[in-house]
Amino acid sequence: MELCNFKIKSKKRKKYIGKSLSPKLLEKYSVGKFHFPIRNGIENILVAKDSILDVVQKVKEDEDLLYEQLVDITATDNILSKTSYSNERFTIIYSFLSLKYNKRLFVFTNISESHLEIDSITQIFESADWYERECYDLFGVTFKNHPNLQRLMNDYNFQGHPLRKDFPLTGYEEVRYDENLKKVVYEPVNLKQEFRDFDNESPWEGMKNTIQEELKK
Repeated sequence: MELCNFKIKSKKRKKYIGKSLSPKLLEKYSVGKFHFPIRNGIENILVAKDSILDVVQKVKEDEDLLYEQLVDITATDNILSKTSYSNERFTIIYSFLSLKYNKRLFVFTNISESHLEIDSITQIFESADWYERECYDLFGVTFKNHPNLQRLMNDYNFQGHPLRKDFPLTGYEEVRYDENLKKVVYEPVNLKQEFRDFDNESPWEGMKNTIQEELKK
């Protein structure tokens, strides 16, 4: 049986080279350098929260940038960490991707605990809907003008925001289904025992000490 030889013509892919963030953009919106452990070659900018809509609109529509895909929105709680880029409690992080130029961009903005709100970017990226709801649910950040700002991962009656660093490990309430009431009930957390400190020592390592003690007898 003879095998047919197919000649595949390789088309040269047109390489698009996107420009870095323009000096005018950095001069107008940047509020300082952001020292964050990200890979080289990834653009990043730290902006004031009041300018977030202008910045997102600019990086999406600028022909030299075209960050037209929103990858993620998340947050960090800085309560236990002293950083050179933030004196505020929370940092909101926006991640964008330019499919045309194959480049990524991180936009950072800091938010104080006393004014824990920022403009929603759902009017620019509809996909920001659930990302912002997740940040609201887990960190308590309020996104102004969001079309449906409700909890996403936890129950609507859930107390607190579990990704805050001051949120207790036990939570505030426990949930169970009551057979008598035929519904889900909320009760204060009742630990059956105290927290135990596990040293993660191998049981064989523990046996060495026991064997040595037995041999000394």
